[in-house]
Amino acid sequence: MLIVCYENDMPTMYASYFARKFCRGEVLINPTKEELIEKAKRHNAIVIVSHGKAYGIIGNGKVIVGGNDSVRKVIYSFTCWTGLDVGKKLASKGATFIGFTNEVLFPFEGNPESDYVAEQFFEPFFKHVDLLEKDPYLFYVLTKKEADRRVDELLRRGDEKSIEAAKWLMWNIGNFVYYDRDNVYREEVALYILPLSLFLGSLWAGLR
Repeated sequence: MLIVCYENDMPTMYASYFARKFCRGEVLINPTKEELIEKAKRHNAIVIVSHGKAYGIIGNGKVIVGGNDSVRKVIYSFTCWTGLDVGKKLASKGATFIGFTNEVLFPFEGNPESDYVAEQFFEPFFKHVDLLEKDPYLFYVLTKKEADRRVDELLRRGDEKSIEAAKWLMWNIGNFVYYDRDNVYREEVALYILPLSLFLGSLWAGLR
């Protein structure tokens, strides 16, 4: 497994620290797109920790994975927004994509090694990452379950820091998505059929 971390500011440095703490694999820090492509050839699953936009995964201020790229691998994009558009485009070309449809929000206090709230947030998202190579959908399901379990545990503790960690976990797991070629196809078909059925329904009502 390839663990790709872009450490361009405090949030990405935090995420990189916990990705490297909880994930096992070859680690690549701040690579160029060309370096990433070359390293990715030897791996079936890639974890990317960085910033993101709907149109692409951003590293070093540039798009490193975009909708025009063909990456037939498992991609876990721990980035903001990439589940909105680029993840679907990658899945339609044969990738399996796991990511987020909104901002990935978490608090940080300046030192990840002693940041209790941040660790409670990050651990559920990286705990089962070894499954990405064997069964990415199981990884997705277990990650959601682990996050839900952790939220319940933190709320039972009831202290201020635990409640804060639970709040951020709930926000992010609500934006957590999984795409492969099959479910992207089903979604596209549904988007086509729904307006068509509404049109035919209104047409039939007008003819009655």
